Amino acid sequence: MELLLKTIIGSKANHHRLDALADDLASFAKRRTGEQVPQWIADRLKDLARIDPTSEAFRYGEDKYDSKKRSGIPVETYVRVLELHDEMNKIYLALRRALLVVQGKDSEVILR
Repeated sequence: MELLLKTIIGSKANHHRLDALADDLASFAKRRTGEQVPQWIADRLKDLARIDPTSEAFRYGEDKYDSKKRSGIPVETYVRVLELHDEMNKIYLALRRALLVVQGKDSEVILR
């Protein structure tokens, strides 16, 4: 999600925060099209950011952190895996279509 968002908005940001990237996406969409990002997309990105604020919980192995305190998902977190899978697929497809539009490609033809 992070890389797809950064590609859409053309960000070279040196962070992994989905909440900040969601805000950047909203600004980009408003500036570029005059429209708002659909609320469900913003909500899902913010949900993911609340679960994993730095987007690093699944990014690195334990050795990445060495002596640093590990950030990321709390030890006990309830996740409905099938629901997460479905939501991630929905948001990915929506953002993929947005990327194709930004690139000037016909998303309806490409994604059929």
